[in-house]
Formats: sequence, C-alpha cells, structure tokens
Amino acid sequence: MRGLHPQGRRTYRRYYRCIEAIKSGAAHCPSKTLPALEIERVVVEEVRRLAEDRERLTRVLADAERLVAGELGELRKERSGLARDLERHHAELGRLAQSGITSADVALRIADLNERIAQGEARTQELNARSVELERQVIEPDEAAEVFAGFDAVWSNLIPREQARLLKLLIEVVHYDAANSSVAVTFRPSSIRAFMERVKTEAA
Repeated sequence: MRGLHPQGRRTYRRYYRCIEAIKSGAAHCPSKTLPALEIERVVVEEVRRLAEDRERLTRVLADAERLVAGELGELRKERSGLARDLERHHAELGRLAQSGITSADVALRIADLNERIAQGEARTQELNARSVELERQVIEPDEAAEVFAGFDAVWSNLIPREQARLLKLLIEVVHYDAANSSVAVTFRPSSIRAFMERVKTEAA
C-alpha cells in the first residue's frame, strides 16, 4: 500500500496480507493487513530467542537432523539400486565382449549398456556429492549457539534488503492468529546451516 509523506513526498509502507484473503477475498479471512515492520520485529525476536533458549535451539537442530537423516536414507537406497544395476550392466557387457559376436544387434546392445553405465555413474557421483553436502548440515548445539549469539551484531549492520534475505533463509512460515493477535514462527530446519554460514560471512 502507498501512503503520503507529511511534506507531500511519496513514501511506501509494506504490509502483510492473509493468504486466504489474497486467494479468495477479504471475507474469507478475519485478519486485516498487518504492518510488515511489526511482523518482522516479532520474527527477529524469535531468532534472538534461539540464542537465549538452548532447549528450543536443540529442538530446532533435532528437526533439521531428522530431515537430513531421512534424505540420506533415500540417497543410500537409490545408490544401492544404482550399484546393483551397474554391476549387472558391467557383467552383461563383459559377456558380450567375450562372446566375439559382432552382429548389429549386439553392437546396439553394447552401445545401450555403455550409455546406461555412464548415466548410472554420473548419477552416483551426484548422490555422493549430495550426501557430503547433507552430512555438513548436521550441526552441534555449541556451534549453533555461538553463531546465534552473534546475530544481533550482524543484524544491526545489514540494510533492509539483506535483512530480509537473511531471514528468508531461516524462516519457513509466519503464522498470525487474529483471535488473540499472536504471531508464531516456523523455522526452516533444512536451511539452518545456510543461515549460520551467512551470519558468519556477514560477521567476518
């Protein structure tokens, strides 16, 4: 929404609107538009609380670790299947090479097997790289507590656009309860490491 500065200059104020109101109309949401500054102030306080509330920080990290463990399990399953496929393809390729048969059908099959092997090996490398990346996301509470403790110093030196970008890394959704005018923040467990790295970079 746009407002008017007392001296006649234009000034812009940001607001948050209810998703249901945006999708279906104002009648479908009891909440009015909310000043972005007020909401963001609450969100920042929630981030600060992670530095002060060790138990809560540990819960957030545990949620992140569960997500990582789940994805690692899926990667291991896919990698195991690829290993079996590659073993089978290599075995068949070896048999065809030893057979001495040089028909067009055999040549086509050999080409197909080589392509499948190349694709399987490339995918295996992707899975290995992703596994290493995920394993890096497992965070010790002491490390997280140290980074979050320095959040205020970093935050105060960022321009609004950089502040918004930093919060977007960490915050998944902000819930506003119109009935009791309360705000609840859901953190994005999968981005805790990225958030911490960003804070470290800004603090350097």
